Amino acid sequence: MTRNPSSDKSQALKAKGIEVVQGDMSDGQSIRTALTGCERAFLVTDYQAKGVEGETESGNLFVDQAAAVGVKHLVFSSVGNADTHTGVPHFESKFLIEQHLRTSTIPSWTILRPAAFMENFPPAGGMQRMMTLGLFDAALQGKSLKLCSVIDIGWFAAQALEKPGEWNGRIMELAGDDITVAGMKAAYEKVEGGKPWEVPIPQLALGAMLPKEMYLMFTWFREGGYVADIGACRSIHPGMLTFEEWVRVKHHDD
Repeated sequence: MTRNPSSDKSQALKAKGIEVVQGDMSDGQSIRTALTGCERAFLVTDYQAKGVEGETESGNLFVDQAAAVGVKHLVFSSVGNADTHTGVPHFESKFLIEQHLRTSTIPSWTILRPAAFMENFPPAGGMQRMMTLGLFDAALQGKSLKLCSVIDIGWFAAQALEKPGEWNGRIMELAGDDITVAGMKAAYEKVEGGKPWEVPIPQLALGAMLPKEMYLMFTWFREGGYVADIGACRSIHPGMLTFEEWVRVKHHDD
């Protein structure tokens, strides 16, 4: 379901034989129309479009419409540690959607809780990657961060959608690596053959540089952190990507 079925991404999906349906996550009727006839659904929400309150409202609306049209199994991609009172607003908003799903009339559900996305780190060199590495280096101060690729989120979501009986009621924290910024730079260098650069950023500057939402998240990365059990994830999906493997995949794709 997309707001713009004529976009390049939508057209790429159509080329793969996927039916693309126009819809708006804030419009209950369009969600209902898109879900009519579906037995299983995958829900991903976005706080950046309409803020955390809008994210909760649209996620809950999707759950309600899915229940109304008889969806039998819903997979929700939430966020790692959603239930641990992180103080990060867009983590808390996803937990509210989790709670709404669990108390809904949808008979079967799965909740995936991925750690930070590997896709936050540009695979190719350039100013964007230099800034990203600098920001994470300043925020983490040498601490490691658990990461998960959206490729692997898709793998787990597909398993849950294809085998709802096995995945009903399961909540799975997801991570494929636990790595420092120094480790990320070593992975880039190993794959690319050259030392990656970063823009040095003082930790004290983060509060002025980042929106409050992002500053709270970066602070939590350093002072808290994800609890995903990488070994448990790999016991289900042995091919789950490390950061270095993800960089190799992205370079191959490009």
